[in-house]
Amino acid sequence: HRNHGMHQRTNNVRITGVTSEIAPTVLTAALSVGSTTITVESAADFHDIVKGAAISDVNPGYLKINDEIILYNAISNDGKTITVATYGRGSNETDDVSHVVGSVVECYTLDGIPLVDINKTHESIECPWMDTYMIAVSGVANNGIRSGGSSVYATQNVQFETLTPTISVMDLPETDITARINTTSATSVGDGGGEGGSSPRDQASFINDGSYVPITLNDLNFFPNPRMICSYINEQNKLNGAKSLTLKIDLSTEKSTLSPVVDLDRCSLITTTNRINEWPGGPQPYGQQGLIDTTQDVSLLPTGDQNDAVYITRLARLIRESRSLRVDFQMSRPPEAEVRIYYRTFNIGTNEDADSIGWSLMPLPEQYDSSPSEEILWKDYYYEVTGLNFNAFQLKIVMRSSSQAKIPLIADLRAIALAT
Repeated sequence: HRNHGMHQRTNNVRITGVTSEIAPTVLTAALSVGSTTITVESAADFHDIVKGAAISDVNPGYLKINDEIILYNAISNDGKTITVATYGRGSNETDDVSHVVGSVVECYTLDGIPLVDINKTHESIECPWMDTYMIAVSGVANNGIRSGGSSVYATQNVQFETLTPTISVMDLPETDITARINTTSATSVGDGGGEGGSSPRDQASFINDGSYVPITLNDLNFFPNPRMICSYINEQNKLNGAKSLTLKIDLSTEKSTLSPVVDLDRCSLITTTNRINEWPGGPQPYGQQGLIDTTQDVSLLPTGDQNDAVYITRLARLIRESRSLRVDFQMSRPPEAEVRIYYRTFNIGTNEDADSIGWSLMPLPEQYDSSPSEEILWKDYYYEVTGLNFNAFQLKIVMRSSSQAKIPLIADLRAIALAT
């Protein structure tokens, strides 16, 4: 779920549209209200193992016909008859209604997990990262598959650290237009420790004290910490129905016959968020916090860095052999951020694939200025590594921050390969 903006575990998310990996079938006989026998073309592939156990009255399977969810406890050997579980009609707050011949019958479990546990409003999430999060479901999957269909919808927040209100106005002489905005706090993506992930730190989400701050229309407005526009479900459940963002425009004039103008048909907001995080260790394909090895460095791997702000140069090929590599640049770094420089070199005559060679971390230079700055303050840095033997090299710059509103800035990057 790319850029979902839900980085605190208490976010609510509503998921709909997830479907089973099992192909649907159709009714071959009409199904009346209260009927407990369903005759279908073929349900041989429908799940008879649900939540890790065989289906029964106490552990039923799930199917869906039109809008009705039905529980079943048995499927005949030929797959043509499904037996409805006790009180299985009109389950999960759906209505027990009749269905005509040819109605589509969907398997309503995904790899043995009932879709009623997935297609719903989840009141919390786990292990949130920039583009992923986990949800808790009851039971276990049968095999572990990647599926769910192509029409899945999940609610999301829109997080931003920079806001550009694009509003057409006519500001006449002796008139004035000023703008104020009320926003809701968000949480930077990051390691919250333990299994949960993205702990609030000093950036708790859903805080809105009702105050307004002045902003400039049609220009960039920077915020000192992450803000967000909440999804409807979060506004209802976390903000008691209040709006998460409100923009007020004040019009004033010195003449009673003259007024400034705001074109309400041409109003929009451009939200900008920084894709930066602080990955805490080695690789973990699903971002599960408790399984990340904090003694490792994911950036050393040939591919698949899970830090989000990464810049990789093109492979530079040299005419002559070199033995040392120097990297110069200017940087402005706030206290919350850090920058790591990695390199990889290629020996003369090697036939290795570039993407199969891991990265090496450049050591900090002796003159390294470790003092950060709250303001944009440019400083010169140079890194150097010696004792090499190469005729091609590549650089990787990994930018990390505990706050998405505080990012490092880099300029005038230069790499020099030296023969000595």
